[in-house]
Amino acid sequence: MLQLSTCFIISTAGISDLRCICFGQENKTIAGFPGAERYDEDRSLLEEDCDILCPCAVPSVITEENAPRIQARIIAEGANGPITYDAHQILLNRNVRSLTAVMVLLFCLLLLSPEDCHFTSDIDVQRVARTCKRPI
Repeated sequence: MLQLSTCFIISTAGISDLRCICFGQENKTIAGFPGAERYDEDRSLLEEDCDILCPCAVPSVITEENAPRIQARIIAEGANGPITYDAHQILLNRNVRSLTAVMVLLFCLLLLSPEDCHFTSDIDVQRVARTCKRPI
């Protein structure tokens, strides 16, 4: 599943983020991305069944109201505090685990290559590597 502010797309086979970014830049929309369908359901995309939900860059998008309907097993928070305090408590009680942006970044550094983590520049990789005392 992937959302751009004006369009949602979904694919059970997964979506290549790099290919989708290129497609979006060329077409000014992600609608029509090969292998994906436009998502036009009445319910929120946040409530779709998935293994890992990544509500990135939107503050307080998971609230006390929608937290009971979140079906993800893990939430990788990304940035800007997407989960409110009350929602976090509901998710914990339902055994839905959340990973902060720092935890996700450390996971990338420890288990994946820097290229897999899609850092914006080599400077970012080196700065984080020095902080974590892990050579890259």
